[in-house]
Amino acid sequence: MRENSGREIEAKMSEKGEDLSAHTTARGMLFISTKDLSSTLAAVVFFVLVARYLPNIDDLGFLTGIQTIILMFIVLSGFGLPNSATRFISTYLGSGKVDRASFLYPAVFALCVISSAAFSFLLYYLSPFLSESLFHGQQYTSLVQATSLDVFLSSMIFTCQLLLYASKQFSRVAYFSIANSVIKFTLAYILLIHGWGLYGIVIGLIVGD
Repeated sequence: MRENSGREIEAKMSEKGEDLSAHTTARGMLFISTKDLSSTLAAVVFFVLVARYLPNIDDLGFLTGIQTIILMFIVLSGFGLPNSATRFISTYLGSGKVDRASFLYPAVFALCVISSAAFSFLLYYLSPFLSESLFHGQQYTSLVQATSLDVFLSSMIFTCQLLLYASKQFSRVAYFSIANSVIKFTLAYILLIHGWGLYGIVIGLIVGD
């Protein structure tokens, strides 16, 4: 009888854990979807408004190109490490190996700081070449150099988001991401309409991050 009772308790606990896990996953998907939708909507509204105030179409082309460069360097700076670490951390936490998971957090963060700084410096160093080859003029060199700081900040934000995902902190990631999008796009737009031009947009994006 005692053995049967113990098995029933274990079965109920297992079912409850599965229910909680399913509930957490569902909430996480909702938060992630809300974050992605809000960030995309904010970016679309921002580019529509920016297109009305930029003096010429070449500036809009530069803005689109520099966003592509930033995204490319962010991906390269991670080496896929944050994504892999998220899987390992989630696995360790799920299997109760908290010590191993706790070790990975600072280790991954430190490695990403180093790699993000290295690729940010690389972008800064290559800025004259990129300005001339991609944007057909050295007048954009200082802007490309400024975006190297945004590469570092955005890379670290991306890393922190994935580490929070591993800890199932979905709501925190969503709140921070939405706030980040609203702040940086709003600040960049305000600086633009006050006559700062492309420099205002780049500064706004950096300060917002």
